[in-house]
Amino acid sequence: MIDGNEVTINGKKEKARKKTSNKWFETQDSISYWDDFNKPKIMWKRIGSILRFCYNDNGALGLDSTCFATGNNIEYICCVLNSTMGHYLLKDSPKTGTGDLLISVQAIDPIRVPYISAKLCDKFKALLAKICNTNSNELYEEIDKEIFLLYKLDSEECEYIINNFS
Repeated sequence: MIDGNEVTINGKKEKARKKTSNKWFETQDSISYWDDFNKPKIMWKRIGSILRFCYNDNGALGLDSTCFATGNNIEYICCVLNSTMGHYLLKDSPKTGTGDLLISVQAIDPIRVPYISAKLCDKFKALLAKICNTNSNELYEEIDKEIFLLYKLDSEECEYIINNFS
């Protein structure tokens, strides 16, 4: 960032677009959310046929083909989005001409996620940590069961979602 001042680059006088307090060149305008990039977040690719949401707490950044979200209870929300129920909730997201899903922030925003207690949030946080270390199918099934309970689904509804959106 040149802060609006003229500088000489390769023998030519250059001037920045405008003076800002930016942290990166890529953000041409001051943004109030730049610190969100350093917070724990959920990251996902915008376009694809398989839905996967990554929990990230190490400050890594994604490319322009990814989205991210921060906020409270982010581990729980990551579990919901990666669950079979999450795939069901995103079934009506926009699609590309080839049928791939377009999962932008606007596709995530309308999803209704049940409010949970701090104790239950801690349980999901622990389950997510275990999955990140072991990637066990049993843990995915346990998360699915917990989330189905939160949505108060009966066994027939659960079976339909499992059979069609796993």
